[in-house]
Formats: sequence, C-alpha cells, structure tokens
Amino acid sequence: MNFSDIVFDLKLPGSGSNTDYNTMVEEWYIEIENNPIPSLELCIETWNNVSLPRLLNQYKQEKIIEVKQIANEIMRLNYDWKIIKQYTAEHYTPEEFFVIKQEMQAVRDKSNQIEQEVLALTTLEEVNNYNINFND
Repeated sequence: MNFSDIVFDLKLPGSGSNTDYNTMVEEWYIEIENNPIPSLELCIETWNNVSLPRLLNQYKQEKIIEVKQIANEIMRLNYDWKIIKQYTAEHYTPEEFFVIKQEMQAVRDKSNQIEQEVLALTTLEEVNNYNINFND
C-alpha cells in the first residue's frame, strides 16, 4: 500500500483520489492558511493505530463469516435430512440418533475452535493465509 492509499483510507480532506502526497498537500492546504499540513509521520502513525486495527478486525470478521457458512453447509448437507427423517419416521434407534447429535455438536465445536483461532491472529498476513479446515 502506498502513502496516498493511507491518506485516502484516513479520509483526510481532499483525499478523494489516489495522487501523490505532495499533490494532495498542495490541493488541500494552499488556500487555507490556518489548517495545518499533516506530516507523513502523523498519517502513518494514524494508519498504524486506527486504520490497520480496523482493517484487521474486518478481515477477521469476514473469515469468521466464512467459517460459519462452511459449518452451516456441512450441517445442511450431512445432518438436516437425518434429523427430518428421525422426526418424521423415527428411522434411527436412540443410540444412532445420539451419535448423529454428537457428530453435529462436533461440527459446532470445531467451528467455535476455528473462530477462536481466527480471533487470536495478529496480522493481516496471518488472517489472509489462515486455512479453514474442518477435517482434523
């Protein structure tokens, strides 16, 4: 990410386009004498302390949504029909149905475990590289 993207992300006045920093400073502040020019250091510090954590949280939430969608798909494909079959025709013995419920709980537990792992990640790269795996 280049500096103009950081300035754009911070929503500083005049940052509606991706131009270089000097051009932005000239466009923003030449006519306004009482408005201080943000320093490169201030903008980067603000990015690191505000925008980066917000972006990391957004990436984590998107990954968690993906985890929940996969878990729901596993439940739908593997267990919904078994539950319907049991409640409409009592197809399974109580022991068999208990095993089905245990398998379903294992999927929910795995989903919760993966969610906690995602929340523990600390960098954008870790979140991007995290592989969701329900098979282990």
